[in-house]
Amino acid sequence: MTRSLKLFSITLLLALFAMSEVFSAAPTYPARYMTFSNIMTTSVRIAWINGNGAKRVVVGTTDGALSHAAIAGALSTVTEYTDNAGVWGTAPVVTVGASSVKVLDVLTGSSRVSDITGLSGNGNYYLHVFEYNVAGGIAYTAATGVNNPRTLETNILAPMNLVASTATDASRTISWTDPNSPLAGSYLIDVATDANFTSMVGIYNALSVAGSPYTISGLAPNAQYYAKVRAVSGAKTSSSSDTLMFWTGSTPPVLTASGSTTFCVGGAGVDLTYTPGTLTYTWLKDNVDQAEATATYNATVAGDYKVRATNDHGVITYSNIITVTTNPLPTAGLTSSDVDNIICAGTSVTFTATGGTNYEFFIDGISVQDGASATYTDAMLLTGNEIHVVVTNASGCEATSSTITMTVNPAPTAVAGGAASTCGLTAYTVTGASFTNGTALWSHN
Repeated sequence: MTRSLKLFSITLLLALFAMSEVFSAAPTYPARYMTFSNIMTTSVRIAWINGNGAKRVVVGTTDGALSHAAIAGALSTVTEYTDNAGVWGTAPVVTVGASSVKVLDVLTGSSRVSDITGLSGNGNYYLHVFEYNVAGGIAYTAATGVNNPRTLETNILAPMNLVASTATDASRTISWTDPNSPLAGSYLIDVATDANFTSMVGIYNALSVAGSPYTISGLAPNAQYYAKVRAVSGAKTSSSSDTLMFWTGSTPPVLTASGSTTFCVGGAGVDLTYTPGTLTYTWLKDNVDQAEATATYNATVAGDYKVRATNDHGVITYSNIITVTTNPLPTAGLTSSDVDNIICAGTSVTFTATGGTNYEFFIDGISVQDGASATYTDAMLLTGNEIHVVVTNASGCEATSSTITMTVNPAPTAVAGGAASTCGLTAYTVTGASFTNGTALWSHN
């Protein structure tokens, strides 16, 4: 019995010693010299020199305050983590104090490369590699190595929503949205004549520009181009945006005027003309479409006139602008010095005009005075004479006044008779007296 008990005790001690050896077999060398390659907006490849563990786990966090040792102490020593192929969004989460880490990848043997995906652009990530052994339990090394852990800065995001807007026959304006916060400091524009960007256009091969929008110039009329944009922030350059295909506009028509584009209100206007080609043309006045369908437009109203030309790709260009100006007419006024315009023959009447800088007076359609004087006086008017004035203002525009029609009565005549003399109160009869155009009132001295 005593012998058996001793043998049992020895066996138990040996077993306990073996178990203690298993559970204490953590790797003694950590992974080290972690490097990053293929750094993109949402992914990165990491590699390192392995330590002496049988396996290793890649862990990531966005909390830079977590220590390597604290994370190692929070990892499960009972159950191995399953390989998550480096996908950030679906990786198992381990709570470390008030923060969390993600177990991204599990590697065995000599494997020492991991592709991490599902990251956010322009962000900071803190990556750790822990060597471990499994023999009845899981034992990690909490020791750090050179560049383990290491901070990863993902690339900035690529510009989005590229669109083409204003076009000419030699240029096109493009704009984009920058999803980064803060915004990138500058942008690189590539323009090519092919979708593979093997035939670059002029200076547009990684041309640095300040921001959106930007007008690409030096292009050919009615030609197809391809553009893409990258964002630059410090040492970071994003991947390229989606490729934008665009066309330039066709050469627009040249608008000409048949005469002066400045005239008086109500005038005949001016003919604006272009030479039509194969494009679709639309007249515009003050940027509003007009109904005129021919190549000649008679402009009688003030405004800015141009022609919109649309090519077969739907790209619009515009002709030159012709500005038409109309000057106002004067307000012509005419009054006479006689209130009712009924006078006796030989009466002098003064006519006064207003509203301009030059006045031409007419009697019965005949010009009688033309100049700066606003008054005209006439003492030889006849019944039925019609007087009007043409008033000209400083712009050279004319207006005609209303007409004044005169009524002229003949002057009366009177003859008292022959001369005679008498003495005292002797009665005397005057003979030969007569009068016309009135009534007589006798008087004597």
